Amino acid sequence: MEEEQWTAKRRMVALMQAGHSWQEAATQAGVHTSRSSAYRLLQKVRLEGDAAWQDGRHGHPVKLREPVLHWRKRLLPCGSRHAKSSGPTGT
Repeated sequence: MEEEQWTAKRRMVALMQAGHSWQEAATQAGVHTSRSSAYRLLQKVRLEGDAAWQDGRHGHPVKLREPVLHWRKRLLPCGSRHAKSSGPTGT
């Protein structure tokens, strides 16, 4: 997520913590969100603190830029997404 979006969401959460309604906070911060998303983010910040602002997503191979995609294909020429384990799968 872009830095300005994170900044706006931080401002929205701060306004909500200061007693503003989610709608007021979102409008003042310039965030387009739903009520449930606003309160979900507020809850996450309350539970996790600063760790709530870590995105944690690692992307998807389809979204890779072409040079990186070619590098990845050279690294895993078989086309697999993950290194395969050599152990039995068991049944």
